[in-house]
Amino acid sequence: ISFDSIQFSYPERESVLNDISLDIPAGATVGLVGSTGSGKTTLVRLLLRFHDPINGSVKLDGHEVSTLTLSSLRGAIGLVSQNTTLFPGSIRDNVLYGRPDASEEEVLEAARIAEATSFIDELPLGWNTDIGEEGHRLSGGQRQRLAIA
Repeated sequence: ISFDSIQFSYPERESVLNDISLDIPAGATVGLVGSTGSGKTTLVRLLLRFHDPINGSVKLDGHEVSTLTLSSLRGAIGLVSQNTTLFPGSIRDNVLYGRPDASEEEVLEAARIAEATSFIDELPLGWNTDIGEEGHRLSGGQRQRLAIA
């Protein structure tokens, strides 16, 4: 992912990003840290083309994202919002929500990839644990992992 000399402002607001450049190598894990309103979420929105920059370029694998179809671009990127949506029921039910026909092996693989299996295995009822309304019985990090799965 490459952001090159990005300038962006929301309509009728002052500029959010001014001459921002950032290169993220393939396979890298990056955390964007900054104060509220500093543009972290805006960078993600530019990458997913919810907005286009005023100036500069956003590239994915060397391709300008503006030349990609929204379907192919968004199909290649997984996004977990800061505000996760989980449903009352078990951990298993929530993983299956995204793909109800998934096999047991696929459910386990999704949790493994999301690095959720360690906390799931530690819960007294494991996969059958009732997470409560919006996952209130889980920590914030556990909710994020479950949403990723």
